[in-house]
Amino acid sequence: MKKLIIPGVFGLGFVVIALGVGLILWKPASATLSFTDPAFEKTWNGLDKAVFEQAAAGRGYTWGPVVVGAESISGESYNGTVRKVAYFEKARMEINNPAGNKNDLFYVTTGLLVKELVTGLRQDGDETFTQLPPSTVQVAGDPNDGNANPNAPTYASFRNVVTIFGNQNGKPSSNSSIITASIDKAGNISSINPPETHSSSGYDDVTQHNIADVFVDYGKNTGKVWNGNSYLNSSIFYGNPTYVLGRPISEPFWISTQVAGSDRMVLVQLFERRVLTYTPSNPVGFKVEMGNVGQHYYKWRYTLNNSPIITPPATTVPTTTAAATPQPTRAVPAGKALNVNFGVDKNTFSNKMLGVNFVNWEHSWGKPYPSEVPGLVQALKAANVGLIRYAGGNWSNSVGWDRNQVRDPNIGWPDGKTGPYYFQYNPEEIDSVATLAKAVGADVMIEVNIFTSNPAMWADMVKYTNVEHNYGFKYWELGNELDAAKNGPTPDEYANDVSAYLDAMLAVDPSIQVIASGVASPYEATRQNYSDTITSLSEYLTKPFAVTSPKGAKIQAVSYHWYQACNSNDPADLTRYTWSNIADNSWRNTYSRKQADIFPPRITKELTKGTIPQGVTEYNFDACNFDNPMNGNFLNALWTADVLGRMNYNGVNFATRWEGYATQSYSIIYPDKVNGTTIINVSPAYYAYLMYANYFGDKIVESSSFDNANISIWASRDTSDPSKLKLMVTNLSGSDITAPINLAGFNASSGSVYQMKSANPTEITKASLDATATINDVSVDAMNVAGSLASIKPVPLAVSGSAFNYVFPAYTTTAIILTK
Repeated sequence: MKKLIIPGVFGLGFVVIALGVGLILWKPASATLSFTDPAFEKTWNGLDKAVFEQAAAGRGYTWGPVVVGAESISGESYNGTVRKVAYFEKARMEINNPAGNKNDLFYVTTGLLVKELVTGLRQDGDETFTQLPPSTVQVAGDPNDGNANPNAPTYASFRNVVTIFGNQNGKPSSNSSIITASIDKAGNISSINPPETHSSSGYDDVTQHNIADVFVDYGKNTGKVWNGNSYLNSSIFYGNPTYVLGRPISEPFWISTQVAGSDRMVLVQLFERRVLTYTPSNPVGFKVEMGNVGQHYYKWRYTLNNSPIITPPATTVPTTTAAATPQPTRAVPAGKALNVNFGVDKNTFSNKMLGVNFVNWEHSWGKPYPSEVPGLVQALKAANVGLIRYAGGNWSNSVGWDRNQVRDPNIGWPDGKTGPYYFQYNPEEIDSVATLAKAVGADVMIEVNIFTSNPAMWADMVKYTNVEHNYGFKYWELGNELDAAKNGPTPDEYANDVSAYLDAMLAVDPSIQVIASGVASPYEATRQNYSDTITSLSEYLTKPFAVTSPKGAKIQAVSYHWYQACNSNDPADLTRYTWSNIADNSWRNTYSRKQADIFPPRITKELTKGTIPQGVTEYNFDACNFDNPMNGNFLNALWTADVLGRMNYNGVNFATRWEGYATQSYSIIYPDKVNGTTIINVSPAYYAYLMYANYFGDKIVESSSFDNANISIWASRDTSDPSKLKLMVTNLSGSDITAPINLAGFNASSGSVYQMKSANPTEITKASLDATATINDVSVDAMNVAGSLASIKPVPLAVSGSAFNYVFPAYTTTAIILTK
């Protein structure tokens, strides 16, 4: 048993600190702080050693001293065995799996004591409880022993306002609403004029409770922490407040309580593991404190309810004991982890993976051309968009190029009577595309009409853009979804046309790259009635790939499209990873995220042999419903964050999302609904691009997930900074996932976290397209994205070595940047 001598304060034999409501009763100077396990000492030192040793730490204790009377308690019955525990003033430490990795943060966990105190349900196992009376100990302020502090609310006072299971007693998000609610000892709620004005600035989507601004800020605090060897400046909650606090289980309430015999108004909020208090009159650094939950729980369990004290046998080493974790939390099977191999490159992640589609009908009939849209350049640049595909969709199968065409702002929608070219790319328009691309720093891919065979027309456009104006339009894609077009060329006819176009266009500029074929489905599904038995590759891919033109030219890349659904209103269709009882080579996998695991390697193996790049020139969720909110809302942002990494990891070299700027639900950037094209807005899906643009490297490296259906990990390195390893982890499930992360070939000394989330992540109404997403609680200003990004502060992550644990909240994408 390791002992730590706690000296008196200010030279006194003992001291009572009554800052606010904590009322920490220090023992006499001769008392000791005992650790019954080295892991408890390590955890305590991490956050409290600095507070203990340095008067200028500027914060209160996270754990505090051992509860008086609890020194002999070293174990409690749980799941039919005995687990080690230690009671400190602020919380209880637990070791649920002694056979686990002692270097993991979650080797020592924190008990969900507040839930037990409020309900009276003492948890004796994962599914085993003993009903005791709810605790009548006050949540904050002077102890209510005898007749002291008689009117202060107790834990039992909160039993009708807390969330214990699911989202019972949850409340809608009320961000920025002033907190006026007060609760009394009887549990009555009223509205008061608070002593200070504070509002809610956070929201937990699982328990559905708002979080007071002072407590949100407290969770972001940094300060001196102990890494086992020295002090460093880092998050005082390991970059993960949930580890220390748990989720909120109540709204914030003002209460009346007594502190050192004087009446005070204190703001309190109950979390699963802790009670946080805010006392306006306390000095800076101590206005927010943790309630003495460990002390209160010990009193409730052992003094008031006479629970037996158990000493664990020295030889007890349970091999499979589940941790007491917040609900709902998805359990990670033993031995499973998120794995990364820093030394094995899989692909180059260039900004051409962050490509977008532009549609020229959005820049017709009096609408501004692309470079004329206010704010568009800076929004695309902030997202590091590297490829702009123009001009969009099946429209391109009836578009022409006419260098003499002047735009008529009043032209109507083409009706077929003016075919075969219902509309033309005109010089003004193409000049504007070039201006936009240059300002953004992106390459351009032009969609070429091969449906109406006219190689000379498109050779002239190459001449205009690349010879006469030096725009350097590098990529030219022949056709769009010809496999789904009516009365279009057959695969053999298409292959012959590809040959002719290659020679005509490359004769003008041999540096361009000609791409085929933008098929609707890379399988033969579109021509064979979508039977699940269809496994063969589309002939619109295979036949042009085999073409060698009379002048010896070949296509320089293959392309195809990927939409995961058609006319679906079911979120399960968006998050689906795989189909059961479907062969991996069936076209049906197109309607799942597993498509990105299966098809790119198949293209490489069966067609290209890796000789030319492959790209997905259209991808999104619903191919058929242009107004489906799941084409751009936050669920789509999570989907995008997963499939961008998934596609690239498995062999995709470039990708252009449908769409970049437009008025349909697909668009990550769109004109303001009130002010029109003078102001832009961004959808939640835009944030996925920001995550990759700002917190991911340019070489994707080997990684794997133990549960692709719910959590994905994509890892990267930066060729310009070999000291960094950058992870992108997406939790698509409705449960928190505490995941071990193993790093091969990389030892981290520090880290920082950037997390994309939403207050209402599962909303699928039309309003969800306009809903606010955040990165580290910052929502970007669409007209000044760079300024918003500059205001995002990294959350420090205390990490050391090649393995650590992290709690990934439900419905989030988390970027972790590790430094050697």
